[in-house]
Amino acid sequence: MVCDVITSVPNLEDKCLKIFPTNRRMSNIVWSAKPTRREVTVSKTEFTRFGATLCSIDNCVFIVHVDKIVYEDGAENSFSAAYRCGLKWGDEITILNGINVDQLDILSIYKILDTSSEVSLTIIDTPEIRTVKIKKDCNKHNNDMIGMWYKNGKIVHVAKDSPSEMAGLKKDTVVVFIGDNCVLGKGGAQLKKHIEDGWKRNGEVVFSTATTSWAVAMTSATKYVVERKFQNHYSIKDVVESTHLE
Repeated sequence: MVCDVITSVPNLEDKCLKIFPTNRRMSNIVWSAKPTRREVTVSKTEFTRFGATLCSIDNCVFIVHVDKIVYEDGAENSFSAAYRCGLKWGDEITILNGINVDQLDILSIYKILDTSSEVSLTIIDTPEIRTVKIKKDCNKHNNDMIGMWYKNGKIVHVAKDSPSEMAGLKKDTVVVFIGDNCVLGKGGAQLKKHIEDGWKRNGEVVFSTATTSWAVAMTSATKYVVERKFQNHYSIKDVVESTHLE
C-alpha cells in the first residue's frame, strides 16, 4: 500500500473490510445516509492553484486539506476552486476532467487541477468513513453500556449483543469523529468526555469510524500538512475540522 501527498508513507497495514450495517432490528441505533456521489464543474483562473492537498491510497485519491483562500502574486485573493466545490477532508475524487484518477499519478492530478481554467470532478463524500448514531438506553446509566472499549482512538473490544455490535462497530477500527469533534490520535479520556457530552446534550452519540489502514494513511498525510504548510501552528484536529464545521 502506498500513501503519498508528494512524498510517501511506507509500511502501512493491509486494508481491512469496510463496515456495513447488519440486518438486525435496532430501535436505539440510527444509521446515517450512505456516502453520496456528486459531479461538479468549477471555473478558475488558468494556472492558479486549485487549493487542495491530496493523498493517494491504493490508487484512490482523497482530500487532506482545502485552502479557503488562494493567494497569488499580482492577482486578487479569492475563494479557491476546491473550497467552492465544497470539498472536505476525507472526500474521494474518482474522475477528473473525464479521466479516471486511477490512471493518473498524483503529480499529474495536481498539474491538471492547477493549470486548467475549468475543472470537472466526480466526488464521493467521505466514502471510507462509516457513521452511526447510538441512542442511550434510558434504563441504563453506565456510559459503558454501549459495549465498546477503546484505546488511543482505536476500538479494542466490542461486547457481544451490545448496541455497538448491533450498530456494526468493529474491533481494530479507528474512531475519526465523535459528533463534530475529530478524535484522531486522542486518548480514551478525551473520547469518553465527548461521549458523555453527547449523552448529556441529547441522549445520543454519533460515532464516525474508518479502517485502521485508511486512518493511519490519512493521519500521516494530515500530519505532513500540519508540519510543512502550517509549521505546527495548527493541529491535526484543526486541519480535519476546518471544512467539516463550515
